[in-house]
Amino acid sequence: MFFHDLAADERGLTCMGVVNRRLGMGLRFTYSKNEFPLLSQAKIMKPQDYFMALEPGNCTPEGRARMREKGQLQILQPQEEVGFSVTVDVVEGTDEIEALDRKLAGLVSRREK
Repeated sequence: MFFHDLAADERGLTCMGVVNRRLGMGLRFTYSKNEFPLLSQAKIMKPQDYFMALEPGNCTPEGRARMREKGQLQILQPQEEVGFSVTVDVVEGTDEIEALDRKLAGLVSRREK
């Protein structure tokens, strides 16, 4: 299991992508880092057996006790409601894949300033 801290733009939006360049297609996920500050990644890369999960969230699979220890446990009050959204786009062709690469590089360079 891997945990990532993604860079965000001035509105707090971040994105990630999964791309198969050989097929010329992929997926782009865009969401608010304020809603989902954490990203968990699980993967298995065995011959004939490949799996990957990308899970934006406000907690990790480590459990509530660990999140409480880290000061990251979020608790809703009775009757409190919270909404979340994730946009998933299909990325097709070299131009769109390169545009995604540039967007991600821009987020990273923004954080490094």
